Amino acid sequence: MLVNKTPEFKPKAWYNLSSNMQRALIIGFFITAICLYFWIYSRYPDLDAKAVMSKSGTVSDLLSVWPVFTVNPSDSYFIKILKSYINWIMDNKKGMTFGLVIGGLVISLFKYIKFEKSKYSWVNSFYGILMGTPLGVCVNCAMPIFKGITQHRKIEMAFAMMVSSPTLNILIVSLTFSMFPFYLAAIKLGFSFFVVFLVVPMISKTFGEQQHSGSEAFLSMSTINAYDECSVASSSHESWFASFKQIIKDNYYSFKFILKTTVPLMFLAGFLGSIIVHSLDISNLNTEGGAFSLAIISLLSLLIPVPVSFDVMLTHALYEGGMSIAYTSILLCNLGIFSIYAFFIIWTSGLKKWAIGLLGSMFIFSYILGLCAPILHKKLYISPNISDFQAIRSNSRKDATENLNSIRKCKINLAVQNSKKNCT
Repeated sequence: MLVNKTPEFKPKAWYNLSSNMQRALIIGFFITAICLYFWIYSRYPDLDAKAVMSKSGTVSDLLSVWPVFTVNPSDSYFIKILKSYINWIMDNKKGMTFGLVIGGLVISLFKYIKFEKSKYSWVNSFYGILMGTPLGVCVNCAMPIFKGITQHRKIEMAFAMMVSSPTLNILIVSLTFSMFPFYLAAIKLGFSFFVVFLVVPMISKTFGEQQHSGSEAFLSMSTINAYDECSVASSSHESWFASFKQIIKDNYYSFKFILKTTVPLMFLAGFLGSIIVHSLDISNLNTEGGAFSLAIISLLSLLIPVPVSFDVMLTHALYEGGMSIAYTSILLCNLGIFSIYAFFIIWTSGLKKWAIGLLGSMFIFSYILGLCAPILHKKLYISPNISDFQAIRSNSRKDATENLNSIRKCKINLAVQNSKKNCT
């Protein structure tokens, strides 16, 4: 007797993920764990400490917050450069290590997940802000991550992340507003949004994203094939252990690429930045300066590779020391948002027109701001404060007059009462 057997229905397990999804989840777990550890035990405690230090209005070195070697005025020019260079390396070692690790992981992450770009440039820039704002690393430490993102041609996101990380973090923004007049802090904040939502989309529309060339712009095809041989289709499945093994293999090539293309330029940029800061005569910044001097400061301030939040601390120290408002406006906007190291990385990523366009746009805006700064300072800060002072002074005089009249009335009343008593 034949019996018809109905095939047993076996629901697909929730954990039966595709191999690419498994690898993406593993890499995402490592990125999240590393970021949380870095933020909790290093970055945000350091930013809090810098906020406390900034109240003193002084800095020990022009390139580092916590210098290992004290740069003395009596030191020779070469010794000053060498000390500041070593201080800069030591001050950036944590952030740069973090950037190198995340940059390598990002290359592998975007290999396994599809992140479709929007046709609107400002949307891609917004994604970059969401990624960069919580990072809280300086523009130098963000460059390995920038390098990792650009390997998958997410250019606008990479630039927005690069700009927002050192300038739009909530602690850095609050520090800026607490140390400078409101209008100056607002200009700095507006400058960052101007670069992210106007300059970057404008450059993207003008030059496009097909600027990548050369053997070092991207991982070579032979390297990609080398760690893609074990890759499987997104619909297939493999064990979690196999996914982990493939991730280790992938990240070996990713980290090798990141180290090769970013670390040598980092050391070069730090040395050049030390030369720049010790070639400037800080005492000349106390004068208003002419158009040529403002142009020089506008350009050089975009190239100095300062650590995160040190742009605010250094500018505040110089501002408290009597630096003119024109130079203060330029330094507050330019320091930290770009650097010579960022220029090197963008240039060697095959984005030469982007590097020149971004540097040129920020230079022009900051230069115009420096020219207009005295007028803005007078209208937005000095004049309102003078009016408030005069109003307070007028009210004080009025109150003093009323108090004096009250005292006189009391004396008259008291004299009348005494005279009545004497008559009785």
